[in-house]
Amino acid sequence: MILYDIQTVCREHAELERQAIREGKEHQVELHSPNLTIRYSEHPLWTAGALAQRERIEHIATRALHEYAGDLVEIGAWLGQTTVCLARAAQVYARKVIVIDPYEDGTQNCGGQEYDFFADMVAPFGDTVQHVRLRSQDQRVKDFLRAQEIAFAFVDGLHTYTAALDDLNTVSHAKVIALDDMFMAPVALAFDDFQ
Repeated sequence: MILYDIQTVCREHAELERQAIREGKEHQVELHSPNLTIRYSEHPLWTAGALAQRERIEHIATRALHEYAGDLVEIGAWLGQTTVCLARAAQVYARKVIVIDPYEDGTQNCGGQEYDFFADMVAPFGDTVQHVRLRSQDQRVKDFLRAQEIAFAFVDGLHTYTAALDDLNTVSHAKVIALDDMFMAPVALAFDDFQ
């Protein structure tokens, strides 16, 4: 198994990331799906390491699909932007992306329109994207994922120690795993304890 901290992979954009942190102010982000627009504030620390992150994830997933059997798994999809990158890669290899995200209002990063935005983003990919609208900690999800052959898993679920470690253990049989948000102490601790 290969394990990546996705925010430190491929440091070509390091200077741009440092500049974003030096500026130190939040900026407004506006995202568009075919039918919706979502606006939110983003802090530079969230951007650090994230420049070209989706492209890096797509590249790593494509390499994994080329080298290994199995599908792609994404735990925590939010608005579906990374899902789109994974779906493009999966289509090339006639595989699927299994997405785990409950889209429960009031939970982490979920205030109401996120599911509709996600659905708009992934609609063009049809059956390539299989969405399981349950929490990754649900035993049915764990059993389902453990029964899948997984070439690549991208873990970006709840940012608690227990949830992150649980997600890593659930996809531990994946050939390649990428973990997001390592700058958050609970996620970093889960990463350390998983290894």
